[in-house]
Amino acid sequence: MACCDTTSTRYNITCKQAVDLILSIAIKDLNSIAIDVTGWVFACKVRSSVSDEVILTPSVTIADAVNGVATLRILAADTAAVDPFIGFYDVIATRPDDVVVSVFAGNFELTETASR
Repeated sequence: MACCDTTSTRYNITCKQAVDLILSIAIKDLNSIAIDVTGWVFACKVRSSVSDEVILTPSVTIADAVNGVATLRILAADTAAVDPFIGFYDVIATRPDDVVVSVFAGNFELTETASR
């Protein structure tokens, strides 16, 4: 499988423990033109550090392929039993031509929910 790294965007995420997190992702080129993501397969992993075990595996699905829109989801049930932490995540995609691209990455913080 070929691999390359595009100029991925850095985006920090704060997620509340035991609360659904749903983010819409617009994938665009350097000229802010939507990239058709038809046939792309996305993956996302959250770790406390790059070399640590995976803590969360958010789902990333295509919402509107032609307009380059995907949705990242972490369900409340996925974080309910996880202690608050600060770590890292990334979203990568494998295109139909088997090229792997970095879509975006950043810090990830799971915080307690004060209202529960």
